[in-house]
Amino acid sequence: MSAAYHLLRKGVKDVVCIDGDTAPGGLMKTVELNGFIFDIGGSHIIFSSNESILEEILSFLGSNVIKHYRETSVQLHDIFAPYPLENGLYVLPPSLRAEILTSFIESLLELAKDPLRKPRNLEEYFRCYFGRELTEIYLKPYNEKIWKKSLNEIDVDWLSIPGRLPVPSWKDVVKSAIGIPTVGYKEQAIFYYPLRGGIQTLYNSVLNRALDLGLTLITGIEVRSIKRDAYGKWIVNDKIEAKKIVSTIPLKELVHIINIPDISHELTRYSKFLDFNSLIVIGIALRKKAPDMHWVYVPDKNIIFHRYAWISNYSPYNTPNQNELSSLIVEITLRPEEFKSIRMERIIDKVIQDLKNLNLVSESEREMLFTKAWVHTYGYPIHTHQSNNARTQILNSLSNIDVVSLGRWGTWRYLNMDKIFEESKYLKNLLS
Repeated sequence: MSAAYHLLRKGVKDVVCIDGDTAPGGLMKTVELNGFIFDIGGSHIIFSSNESILEEILSFLGSNVIKHYRETSVQLHDIFAPYPLENGLYVLPPSLRAEILTSFIESLLELAKDPLRKPRNLEEYFRCYFGRELTEIYLKPYNEKIWKKSLNEIDVDWLSIPGRLPVPSWKDVVKSAIGIPTVGYKEQAIFYYPLRGGIQTLYNSVLNRALDLGLTLITGIEVRSIKRDAYGKWIVNDKIEAKKIVSTIPLKELVHIINIPDISHELTRYSKFLDFNSLIVIGIALRKKAPDMHWVYVPDKNIIFHRYAWISNYSPYNTPNQNELSSLIVEITLRPEEFKSIRMERIIDKVIQDLKNLNLVSESEREMLFTKAWVHTYGYPIHTHQSNNARTQILNSLSNIDVVSLGRWGTWRYLNMDKIFEESKYLKNLLS
């Protein structure tokens, strides 16, 4: 949708956007249930290290925006340590702080011996830049939980994407370890969110702006085939003609839709190596006031979800009464092969029990108002070494036939919305 907006704004004529869903929005969809607002694709916030991009995104919302100072934690059993954990060490027991600081300094000394050393996988990256102790108590269990893979299989290329995991400042780590609070991941320390309507308000605002510029939107039509006619024009579903194709269809599916002699077989062969996890988001409405938190990371492997967010704290309009009611969402990844056999009632029961074990909800039946689950086939692209090679080969082949594949799933990269919006802005250069 951002690509359509930018192309129209730059003067490209006859932009047609096809969405297979009758209600567009993808992972940015919001639903309202009994007066509670839930972002059903997970916890979404608006931030960026690129100030001009941030300003442009916020301009779509106008005055319908709220500004927050991040209240986010890593939950280590009964301790809520400010996020990022390396900046929140001051709340941990002194002995644990000492272990973390010692191993962090040891990793810096090792790195100094070989400053050109390049970590080969995610576990090496964590041990190299964060130290053994921080890796073992938080980074490794949390990431194994979300990726459902050994960290030795995960590549590190995605860490260079702006808005992803920054290397900690050694000065901040030392200050934090001796008891001085510091702020990490500073571009996210202040974030924004729609005041009314949930995160889909941002999507809808871009959509409405694009419609005003002349966008033709077709919904409820699944793209089943893309091929070229004898004159070089693209034909979508045997009926829609196009000069250029911009796709955000997941690469794993796109390669089966494009019918181009000589390369279709090669695209299909590489697509088998594209790895990903599916996502379950469960919303819970409660008869209680929310704690002063936004979202919380949970590395404990005995807890089914990796993150929960007090979505009612994102805006006072996300709940009917913020003083007496609250809502949260939890996020659970699962392997695609588990997707078809999930027993949602068992998962919800496990979520509720885990929330009780974490003392987030009580045993009182009166406190729990309702739960609702949403399942997404595509939740997180996984940057394995094989996936990255396959992605490169597929994108190069698509580029050679003049197809632009865009977005988190169109490029199979773990991108935030601001980066996608930025890449969309310069799309016309790719289509010239």
